[in-house]
Amino acid sequence: MDELCPGLYEQVINRELSAKLKELSEKLFRREGIDEAEAPAILSEYAAAVIQKSLELLGAQTGQHPAVGGDADPQNAPRPALSAQIRLINAIVQLLGSSCCNDEYFQQQQVDDRGEQLLSVYAENDARILDPGFTDYERPQTSLRWSTLFTGYEHGIRLDGELRREIRSADSVDLLISFIKYSGLRLIYEDLKAFTDQPGKKLRVVTTTYVNSRNSDTNSFNYLCRLAAGSGLRTRFLPRSTVGL
Repeated sequence: MDELCPGLYEQVINRELSAKLKELSEKLFRREGIDEAEAPAILSEYAAAVIQKSLELLGAQTGQHPAVGGDADPQNAPRPALSAQIRLINAIVQLLGSSCCNDEYFQQQQVDDRGEQLLSVYAENDARILDPGFTDYERPQTSLRWSTLFTGYEHGIRLDGELRREIRSADSVDLLISFIKYSGLRLIYEDLKAFTDQPGKKLRVVTTTYVNSRNSDTNSFNYLCRLAAGSGLRTRFLPRSTVGL
């Protein structure tokens, strides 16, 4: 590992780090025991990083699956790296089960040998699944599992486009916004309208209006009020101008 730089840390002390600390005077660092209540979160986060590193190394050692030619289905092609990684994960899960004396639960947590992810579940009364051309719901381009930072970079994923895709695939929509501008609302309004027109869909909005806002913004706010009528719209009117600190 790299040399320890002066600063604040929240790092689990493993053997490598412990050896580094032994080279320092006790006056040059501070450590404390892991809180028992926080131990599951802290240790699982540490273990996740170690497991990810081991899976990356195992994948590099095993090699990726060969290129598939012709009309062969790449999903059914041999994937030695993935197979090895699944075996390792299942061995870890099995060890956890034997350590926790709850083998039945951990047996059910074994990763299926096919190495797949569930991407969608459809309602039985969803008319779209009867369409021969239907393949899947429109998915957001960003991951459902990881956070994403959106910027104004012209070649990146646009925030308005991603919001529209999120709205189209959502069961409920919660908007928490400081104030409403027509320039922003118009980008997603049609999708919000289509969303609220569907039975069982729920739109909730928490927002405010600033004093002396332009009429177009006030109209946008009122328009959204009508759109979300009966859907949990909550507003707070500020009697005086807001002073930023």
